[in-house]
Amino acid sequence: MARAKSKGELLAHLKTRGVEDDVAQAVVFRLQETGLVNDREFASAWATSRHSHKKLSKRIIAGELRQKGVTQELSLIHISEPTRRS
Repeated sequence: MARAKSKGELLAHLKTRGVEDDVAQAVVFRLQETGLVNDREFASAWATSRHSHKKLSKRIIAGELRQKGVTQELSLIHISEPTRRS
């Protein structure tokens, strides 16, 4: 089973496949509307997984999330969550 993808990852993948930007944006927007793409859920799951399984620091996890196209605001919100749950 494939892991969830962020909006940024999907847009980058569609671009590498030669999809026009406006078409890619429309597709990702529709996926967000239907709840199939959700950067909040992605960031939360990624941060929790990376913290609990790999014991990575918040700074590293935030960097990974930014590389995956998650906004800095969402990254900062979700990197603090794993420590609250532990």
